Amino acid sequence: MVPAIPYLPSELVTLRYENCDIRDLLSIWAKQLNMSYTVATDVQGVVSIDAKSALAFQTLSQLLAPLGATFTIEGGIVNIFKQAGVLPDLEQVVPLFRVTGETRFSALCRLTRIGNFSIEAEPGVSLGRAIRVDARGASVRMLLKQILGPDLAAEARKGYVSILQSNRAPQGGG
Repeated sequence: MVPAIPYLPSELVTLRYENCDIRDLLSIWAKQLNMSYTVATDVQGVVSIDAKSALAFQTLSQLLAPLGATFTIEGGIVNIFKQAGVLPDLEQVVPLFRVTGETRFSALCRLTRIGNFSIEAEPGVSLGRAIRVDARGASVRMLLKQILGPDLAAEARKGYVSILQSNRAPQGGG
């Protein structure tokens, strides 16, 4: 959903990138539109987009949503910032994710950069086991399940994902 702003230019943009840093994509977006913008320091992460001749501000919303960010326009300048207390988007689709022989911890670190969330493991949770994951078009939730295996579970909290022993996971936890 596009935020309410004073005007919505009808310019179209084309962006086709996989696993690209949001700041690089914002720069490309702004150059295509000859627009000025600011980005809050906490807006970080990696996103993918496949938009061909799409409305500029719908594309911007699509870029920012997985990161829990939004924007306003004031004086012709696009201001991009994080929304407070946003749950990580576990339904975000990751085009390609491969792990061979890395530890669960290493794989989770890669996934947190893509999904733009942090992790917190409860005491006693071991993330040192080597794993193998080869997934295309999987959601962050499905990748978490593959990385964690049957003995661990993930629960989305505001701004992070908590890793727990699966026998301690709450009903409906991911």
